[in-house]
Amino acid sequence: MGNHWQLAGNIQIPIVNQYGDAYKYVQLNMFNISKEFHIKSLYLKGSAGIFSQFRYGVDLKAFLPLCNWFAFEGQAGWTGMMILIPDWHVEKMNNFAWIVGGDIYLSQWNTQFRGVAGRYLYEDYGFEVEAMRHFNHTTISVYVRWSNREAYDGGFKLVIMLPPYHRTHRTVNFRPASNWRLTYSTMARSYANVMYRTDPEENIRDGWFSRDLLQWGSHTMEPDFIIKEKKIE
Repeated sequence: MGNHWQLAGNIQIPIVNQYGDAYKYVQLNMFNISKEFHIKSLYLKGSAGIFSQFRYGVDLKAFLPLCNWFAFEGQAGWTGMMILIPDWHVEKMNNFAWIVGGDIYLSQWNTQFRGVAGRYLYEDYGFEVEAMRHFNHTTISVYVRWSNREAYDGGFKLVIMLPPYHRTHRTVNFRPASNWRLTYSTMARSYANVMYRTDPEENIRDGWFSRDLLQWGSHTMEPDFIIKEKKIE
């Protein structure tokens, strides 16, 4: 599609449903187009389409590294509710969510500290502080967050990059998901400090931007996947 353009789609297939009737159907969970680019040292990613959390709209992510150990980040989105199954239900775009914060990366220990605050998807205000340690193909983090809706909460996150780690890049590629994610919350809150995703494989280890565009944080480590180009005759 062009350099750093992406068309992303995701279909949700329920296997075990404990979340109510809205989640018992096979449904389109994500379908959007995005573009990554940078203006000098400011990195931007714009997205438009259907996002997770039953949302559609436009989104802009930003990352500004000031040095190799400190950076600012931000995200803002204008969205509306969209439910396609069992009946169409589309609301006008009337929700503005945003977060801003900063990141500290200690390369000697591959350790990252992240703090963000803002107005989240369900119109609550809050903040989240997170400490993460990057290992070979794995990232583990602990976090504490607060919301004016449900007070304090905490837990841990786990991201495992999935094999095979040596991959061949063809015109059309079939492969497993790049990562498996788990978030454990002590309070099991569902409607506080929530933001949608615009990329099915978005995770705290990789961040928002491609490795070849932004070399910061875990992107300065050895890559998880070795890509070999192969042309189809």
